[in-house]
Amino acid sequence: MQIILSEWKRSWKSLLVWSAAFALLIMGGMGKYAAGVGSPEQSIEELMGAMPESMQRLFGVGYFDLNSPVGYFAVLYMYLTLFLAVHAVFTAINAVGKEERDHTAEFLMTRPVSRSYVLACKLFISFVQIVVLFVVTIAISILALSQYSEQLNMNQLILLFAGIFGVQLAFMSLGIFIAAINGRYKVSSMAATSCILTMFVFSALGNLFEKAEFLRFFSFFGYFESRILLSHDYPNIFIALAAILSCVMIFLSFRFYGRRDLYFP
Repeated sequence: MQIILSEWKRSWKSLLVWSAAFALLIMGGMGKYAAGVGSPEQSIEELMGAMPESMQRLFGVGYFDLNSPVGYFAVLYMYLTLFLAVHAVFTAINAVGKEERDHTAEFLMTRPVSRSYVLACKLFISFVQIVVLFVVTIAISILALSQYSEQLNMNQLILLFAGIFGVQLAFMSLGIFIAAINGRYKVSSMAATSCILTMFVFSALGNLFEKAEFLRFFSFFGYFESRILLSHDYPNIFIALAAILSCVMIFLSFRFYGRRDLYFP
């Protein structure tokens, strides 16, 4: 419990900053929707339709009713999942690698607790943080959307929020895994950044080119795309893959973290 409380004291300020940033991101994004709806010249659908076909596929034009708040939010969803993925993976890396980065690992590891217990505490506090940010995202999103429509399609919103949480859990597991197998904080950070960018590019390429659709299987973003979530034939294999990969990464994290040497630069 002391480890959990200590981790929370170190992380609540950054969580507050992330929450404020996400509130601004969502409100700003929906503010653009309000500006588009209020335009007497063109609707949002027409504005997006003027983009090149490749960009339309990337943003999901044709899949959503962009003149509705929820349809526009489904486009904004892509940016939300990207930033939430960054938060989830680096929250996990910071939790696991903080002591080795700050050269205080010997103080933590000399406590009469196992490494597995230490990692479990760090995993728990990382999970708490992504849940808090998830709840903030839901609250701000519903608040922003309700400004433009009295009757929201809650079924679609629930699916989108479920996708957001799925992305968070998958990338948190990835962050825990990367930090557990490598004690060098800078290396872990660079590896995590590379993974996020690669998966985002794979997801984008899968949308842009039909021949590249297989790349979605190598991207957590591809498992939880808004247009797939809101379709009537969502492939359950994506949920299964995300769950299996997350569990495997968590399992391997405990295996490697309990065996590897601590890093002292």
